[in-house]
Amino acid sequence: MIAPACSTSTTSTAKAWTATTTLRAGASVTVTDPGGTVIAIGTLDGGRMNGSGLTRTCTFTFTVKGVHAGKGFYGFEVSHRGIVQVAEADLARSVGLTIGG
Repeated sequence: MIAPACSTSTTSTAKAWTATTTLRAGASVTVTDPGGTVIAIGTLDGGRMNGSGLTRTCTFTFTVKGVHAGKGFYGFEVSHRGIVQVAEADLARSVGLTIGG
């Protein structure tokens, strides 16, 4: 789950602030192995705004298929925001990644 800061939206979809305009439905989610080789690619689902005022956030979900067990650690990169390493043992549950705030 990705949770960047969001702006007020006039529609029911979440829009990210100017600093995070690449974080929107359809943005790429790349999964790498410990050596940095890309092993799977997916996309962000639609965003949902949470909270109000200055604490408003926008949450996007994603599922990446074709990621096989046995690598130990996996890198996740959303758009071009940098790779976050996640231990394979932690992937048995939902993992949250935060960008911004």
